[in-house]
Amino acid sequence: MESPHRISIVGIGKLGLSMAGALASRGFQVTGVDVRRDVVEAVNRGECPLVETGLADLICENQSRIRATTSIAKGVEASDATFIVVATPLKADQRFSNAYLEEAVKSIGQALQNKTEPHLVAVVCTVMPGTTENIVKPLLEKHAGRKCGDRLMLAYNPEFIALGTVVRDFLNPDWVLVGEDSPAAGDCLEAFYRKACKNNPPIRRMNPTNAEIAKLAQNCFVTMKISFANSLAAICEHVPNADARVVLDAISNDSRVGGKAIRPGLGFGGPCFPRDNVAFQSFATEFGMEAPLASAVQQINSTIPAHIMKRVRAHIQPPSTIAILGAAYKPNTDIVEESHAVILAQRLASAGFRVRISDRLARTRLESEAGELFDVVSGEAD
Repeated sequence: MESPHRISIVGIGKLGLSMAGALASRGFQVTGVDVRRDVVEAVNRGECPLVETGLADLICENQSRIRATTSIAKGVEASDATFIVVATPLKADQRFSNAYLEEAVKSIGQALQNKTEPHLVAVVCTVMPGTTENIVKPLLEKHAGRKCGDRLMLAYNPEFIALGTVVRDFLNPDWVLVGEDSPAAGDCLEAFYRKACKNNPPIRRMNPTNAEIAKLAQNCFVTMKISFANSLAAICEHVPNADARVVLDAISNDSRVGGKAIRPGLGFGGPCFPRDNVAFQSFATEFGMEAPLASAVQQINSTIPAHIMKRVRAHIQPPSTIAILGAAYKPNTDIVEESHAVILAQRLASAGFRVRISDRLARTRLESEAGELFDVVSGEAD
């Protein structure tokens, strides 16, 4: 099966817009869809309305292959495949909300009523296992007026990217996960990624439920490595002549361990890892099971700011001034959500320390978090 050439992306936030820029750079015609008119207008001017490494250049250089609209119907009409990249925030019951996803699926289905050509719909956003088969598929078929298999293909196709390196990660993935509702959908996506990716990644095809579990499981496994490294570091601090960095560097040479995400530091944060870990625990509970390892990972991660506070207070006391360089939850992004640097700054300030924090990319977002607690400065020299 040939790869779809005309692509629509519903939801052009950091991931969706990065996908659009990356695909345009590979020769695809891309239509981005978003409810935010200012984002749509910026993209149509050839501008990048968000912070993401390399994305502004891609949008500027490939302006002829990228357009944006607020209309899902127009996006579907102008494409052969639609990728849904809307937010699925965590609800009070610790499960992902499908509200935005369901609205998008309804609109896509309605738009497909007017199309006679085959069309692929791929869900990219993180969802609870079972969502594609039990919620998305019947909703899509109802509003499209036809069944999957009748000129309609469906798949769950999450991306494994990191904010700050989204473009690079999308074009050069370690692997591609395809949760296919049918062999035709899987064939279509496999052909698509063979054309879109710069490397030749392994493509793992399975049913949507297995793919939904795999997405959560991989993120939980990565957070386990992060918490293990920090747990070992906390122990080594109390052992004479011990250095966790040396130990972790040594064991990372074993292929069963690996060298990624296994170094001590601040805990994991951001918009994905913390919530995915919680959602995985909720998923286990739904089936009468527990996920004690995921719970332990979360508990270890939550203790990191307090542990650092204790170390600080062993050397200095309020109202001493403390500088924190870097506020985002990781380098090369402006996202401060669940950032341990910000959590630490808030706790230090509440304890009476004078806190000055600097992050060039995250300054605007940081100022809204700071309030009266701590000072946001423009550069390291300040």
